[in-house]
This record gives sequence, structure tokens and C-alpha cells, in this order.
Amino acid sequence: MGTTVKAVLVLGTAVDPRGFDREAKAFDHDFPPTMRFDPRTGRELWMTESGLDDASDDSLEVVSTGDEDAPHYLGTVLSRTPYGEMAVSLRITPEALAEETEKVRTRLVRFGVQDPDVRLWTVIAWS
Repeated sequence: MGTTVKAVLVLGTAVDPRGFDREAKAFDHDFPPTMRFDPRTGRELWMTESGLDDASDDSLEVVSTGDEDAPHYLGTVLSRTPYGEMAVSLRITPEALAEETEKVRTRLVRFGVQDPDVRLWTVIAWS
């Protein structure tokens, strides 16, 4: 199994993925959040899950370099180019780019990003 590398053009904002983490039940139970372990089995009652998984509900994509500690990019993917292939020319008018930027900004705010700084990002992503 090899590594897949691609260049991704994202219209969106850089976010700290840990800023969207939330605590969720590790399994179905009725214990309060103050309890950390099941008194009968010793299993952890709670786990941390990423709220970024919900981004697709708002028509947003999450692009990561593959490094968990690096920023992730949240927005609309305008193009993806696999490593070793020629990049496709993307033609967009300034008006269309401004319109798409406002659409992305609105979706980011609805998702919970406060005052998003929407930019064009070129991300080298691997998986």
C-alpha cells in the first residue's frame, strides 16, 4: 500500500482541528458526564470525536496535509491534482470568485467558524 499525494486548491479557511473536538459517549449508557469510567467494567465512558466530521452536512470539505498537528482547511475544493499529473487550468472571473467566497463564508459561519478569513489555499495533501 503506497502513499497518495495530491495538490488541492481550497477556497476556505485554515482551522485547528482540535478546536472542533467534542466529548461523546463511548457506548450507550446513562452515566453522568462527571463519571469517567464504568464502575462495573472499568471501560471509559466518554471519547473525543471530531466535530469536523459534520462539515459535509454544510457542503464543506475538510482538507488535511495528513499531519494531525497541522492546520486543516475547511471550505470548497476547487481542484485536485494527483502528484505527477499536469495541473488543470482553473478559470474563474473575479465576480464569480467573490460570489463563491461569500457562499463559503456563509456556510463557515453557519458551521461555527467565527469571522472566517476566506482565502485560496494550495494544500499538498497525502494519505
